[in-house]
Amino acid sequence: MQSLIRAGQKIKAIKYYRQATGLGLKEAKDAVEW
Repeated sequence: MQSLIRAGQKIKAIKYYRQATGLGLKEAKDAVEW
């Protein structure tokens, strides 16, 4: 996930995080953008 963020692919990172954790969009977005 960190490699996606560094590559400027936040949307893919958020989708991956949501699949991995089952969190909602806002929670996943907040976690990715910490």
